[in-house]
Amino acid sequence: MKRILLIALSVIAFTACTKKDNEDTKHPKELQGTWVYENSKLPDGKLFTEIITSKQMQCAKENKYIFYGEFFTSEEHTLKGDDCEKKNATVKYFVENSKLCLQGANGVVLKAYDIVVSITPTQFIFKYDNEFKAFLRSQIPYDPTLKEKGYTIDDILNVTITYRKQ
Repeated sequence: MKRILLIALSVIAFTACTKKDNEDTKHPKELQGTWVYENSKLPDGKLFTEIITSKQMQCAKENKYIFYGEFFTSEEHTLKGDDCEKKNATVKYFVENSKLCLQGANGVVLKAYDIVVSITPTQFIFKYDNEFKAFLRSQIPYDPTLKEKGYTIDDILNVTITYRKQ
């Protein structure tokens, strides 16, 4: 009887620890690698290319994001004068409840994005979450050209951004 109980407990122990339990869901394999900007769509379906300058778009297309292990490196380009200014940063990241979260050195989540569709090996699509949109809303200066084009800050913050694997 003891032998049967021991065998049963052994079987339970091995089946309780399946491969799926050992997978790192906070750092999905599909996300690992280098990602480049593909496009940004506004809520009305228009592409960002239709409302920003070609220079701004050129800078956005140079953005690159690298996921490796539990780390995330961003290479972001923003238009300063006539040139694209490059800024690099490396932080820890994790995926939780369909959110991509970037974590600062002190453990505070710096940015969070709602993942709109499941991450595939060749593409991921995301939107800003509501908390990050509220933060950005307070940081973005008023831009009268947006209003002239029929857009508000909220329209811009509700953008859906697509990246493809390089």
